[in-house]
Amino acid sequence: MKLDLKKLEIAMAEKCYTIQELSKVSTVGVSTISNIFNRGQQPNLWTIGKLARALKVPVKDLIIND
Repeated sequence: MKLDLKKLEIAMAEKCYTIQELSKVSTVGVSTISNIFNRGQQPNLWTIGKLARALKVPVKDLIIND
């Protein structure tokens, strides 16, 4: 499963979250979230789950549909 960066950005925008705010509510490190955005790093499913929970969206809403 791959994280859809656009979907993550949209979910963050809907909550008006910065990377720092998302990090705080998700307990995912700022550096990890920054690497997702800036380096295209693909997080593992556990991390995607933490981001989804913090954004109050289902995991399926943040992944690429194949």
